[in-house]
Amino acid sequence: MLQTRICSFESDPRGFVRATMSRGAELEGRDAREALESTWAVAGDQRTRVLVDMRLIRSETREAQQEFVSDYSATVCSAVGILIGSPVSRVIGNFFLRLNKHQVPTKLFNDGDAAVSWLLTNDP
Repeated sequence: MLQTRICSFESDPRGFVRATMSRGAELEGRDAREALESTWAVAGDQRTRVLVDMRLIRSETREAQQEFVSDYSATVCSAVGILIGSPVSRVIGNFFLRLNKHQVPTKLFNDGDAAVSWLLTNDP
């Protein structure tokens, strides 16, 4: 398990990395890069599926969004399921999904079980 300023990362035995944003996280570009580096480390330096729980997030900068759709992100992540719940996370998630070109399958979910099922159907 790894902890950054805004997120915790752990390997799930089913074959993906779970990234959980801290309550009130205000995600900036440097945080996004650190999140990708932490995901890579937790996955054992190999490409992986990622479940991002951003239900408690407060904000995300455009710079952070660009980092999450970068070539480096596609090297780290093979698929990304994003858990949303609060009105804020829903707006941020929809904005991120619709206004960025994603290099890997990326989908929003309200339900954790549905997100995991979807992730497990995407090869790492």
